[in-house]
Amino acid sequence: MEVALVDVWSACAKKAGWKDGDEILPGTREVGRSEILTGLLYDAPRGTYYKLVFEELMKVMKDIWPDHPPYKMPYAVKVPWEPELGDKMWDVCSY
Repeated sequence: MEVALVDVWSACAKKAGWKDGDEILPGTREVGRSEILTGLLYDAPRGTYYKLVFEELMKVMKDIWPDHPPYKMPYAVKVPWEPELGDKMWDVCSY
């Protein structure tokens, strides 16, 4: 059985400057507080963090289920950046 995984922590760490192979994670005592990571986690679950999670989810969906594109989903509530993706990604009409 396959289980899809959205690796949100790695996406947050990479956004804060961490690279694969780095031994020390951003925000640890060794390197000090990461303003980027703090902003992402403080902002959760909306805004910048939400957009990052959404982008990672879209990558997984397109990879695991390429025959089921995640567009034209009729959501009643959208955050401000979602309509910017245009009608190829969303049903952008107002509800």
